[in-house]
Amino acid sequence: MIIDTTPDRPRVIGEIDIFAAQTLVHEDAIYIHESAQFHVDRLDWDERKAYVRRVDVDHYTYADRAVTLKPLETFASAPTDGGTRAHGEVMVSSLVTMFKKLKFGTDENLGWGPVHLPEIELQTTAYWLVAGEAAQGWRRADLDVALLGAGRAMQAVAAVLLMLDPRDLGLVSQVRSPHHQAPTIYLYEAVPGGVGLSERLYERHAELVAGAADLIAGCACVSGCPACTGPRLEPDVDAKALALRLLRGLVAGCVAGAEGAAAAGNAAPTAAA
Repeated sequence: MIIDTTPDRPRVIGEIDIFAAQTLVHEDAIYIHESAQFHVDRLDWDERKAYVRRVDVDHYTYADRAVTLKPLETFASAPTDGGTRAHGEVMVSSLVTMFKKLKFGTDENLGWGPVHLPEIELQTTAYWLVAGEAAQGWRRADLDVALLGAGRAMQAVAAVLLMLDPRDLGLVSQVRSPHHQAPTIYLYEAVPGGVGLSERLYERHAELVAGAADLIAGCACVSGCPACTGPRLEPDVDAKALALRLLRGLVAGCVAGAEGAAAAGNAAPTAAA
């Protein structure tokens, strides 16, 4: 429960699941409720209560979550261009150790702080894509960047295809999955037990991967950005080219659409700028 202590008499303003509480209502987080900002003064993890007060600040907080994922059961799988698609039940282990303070509008880093919370597990469902033939002959460092960039684009496209909040789906990319012994991208549902999103992504696999390729190819950026491949961790690496190369190998039908989008983007650099 989220308890507002701003008025003379504390009142409950909402509830949040434990998995999301790790990143949204840890101590010193800025929690936004009905367009109002609240500072989390105290999180009583054992009692499942977060105590907040109304504030007006120029920043928001973003918590870094370390996630490990283990498939428990495969409900369905099928070969696809360059790999295999599947969906099933997974166990997700999550640990949050720090958060950042980011300025509204510019995302300027204003500072950071530690988060002292235990690791928790979430049993849910996920869709995953195993890159078999499409990942052959890659250097490990390049493949790591390509998987993460492609996964972030797929996560963004999935939110549009299924009309949901992007935070409803989590992302895990593994250069060598212990379960499949091959490069794998997982999109897992961020709610206990899942609500059927993974099965729908499995069914719309071709649209998902082709849409991700189109998103990256049509972006006006030079070598990857938060709008297509996500925040760039390696400034000297062309995440855009690597992710697009991988996606083109995973769905043959996406090549024409991606090339068309790229041509359209290159034809009007002035307008994009």
